[in-house]
Amino acid sequence: MGAPNLVLGGSHSGNVSAMELAELNLVDLISSDYVPHSLLLSIFIIAAKTEKPIHEAMRPVTVNPAKAIGLIGDRGTLELGKRADFLTVHLENHIPRLTRVVSQGKRVA
Repeated sequence: MGAPNLVLGGSHSGNVSAMELAELNLVDLISSDYVPHSLLLSIFIIAAKTEKPIHEAMRPVTVNPAKAIGLIGDRGTLELGKRADFLTVHLENHIPRLTRVVSQGKRVA
């Protein structure tokens, strides 16, 4: 499903609502080609609307895509021997604000 669809609460072209499918546990992957920040926001929206913990709500943006494209060996989860790519965020009025970017174990932003 597309993250912008999920953030907007529906498809701008009349397709199925990503949130409706997420509430039914039918969303395996979330992607975004034109609103990258919507990926991060979609995690918090899913967590809030489904009452899932963040570590579960983020699976369609992290581990599931890594598995789907064959990169689970070094990405998708934080484990010894993997790339150690992650973000830290701070919620301001229910909007995630990026506070740190770590790539391959080194802070880059």
